[in-house]
Amino acid sequence: MDTQDPVERLQQGDKAAFREIVEGYQARVRGLIACMGLRAADVDDVAQDTFIHIYEHIREFTAGTNFPAWIRAIARFKALAFLEAARREAENRGKALEAFLIAGETGAETETEPLLERLMSCMERMGDAARDLLEKRYSGAPLGELARQSGHSEDAMKMQLFRIRVALKRCVEARS
Repeated sequence: MDTQDPVERLQQGDKAAFREIVEGYQARVRGLIACMGLRAADVDDVAQDTFIHIYEHIREFTAGTNFPAWIRAIARFKALAFLEAARREAENRGKALEAFLIAGETGAETETEPLLERLMSCMERMGDAARDLLEKRYSGAPLGELARQSGHSEDAMKMQLFRIRVALKRCVEARS
C-alpha cells in the first residue's frame, strides 16, 4: 500500500482517502492496542478514537516521515490514556464504597446517613460470598484476578457483579 498517496490526498481534503488509511492500518492498530491489555470491546473504542484523532490531525503529519510510526504513537497514547482513565474510575468507585463502609462503621453523621443505613442493611442481608466479592472489587482487586480466584471467566464475573449491584440497588430502593 502506498501510504503517502492516501495521506497526501487526505491532507488535501479527499475524505475518501481516509477509508484507505483505516483499511490499511486497522488490523495493526487494533493489534497494538490489544497487546496493551485492553478488552476486545475497549480495543474497538480506542482504535476508533485513534482513527478519529488521525483524521482530525492529519495536517500535523509531515509528509515524507514515517506514517506508520506516527499512527502507532497515537494508538499507544490513546490506549495509555484509556487505561489511566479506567484505573482512576475503578479507584474512585472503590473510594466511594469505602467511604460508605467507613461512615457506617463509625456511625458518622452525614446527610446521606439514611441511604447509608439502607445500604449497610442490604449488604448485611447479602450472602458472605457476594459481599466479599463486592468489597474486593471496590477495594481495587482487578477483575481478571477475581475471575481466576473464582474459576470463572471475566465475562461471568462481570455478570455476577452486575447482578449483585442490581440486587443491592433494588434492596436500597425498596427500603426508602
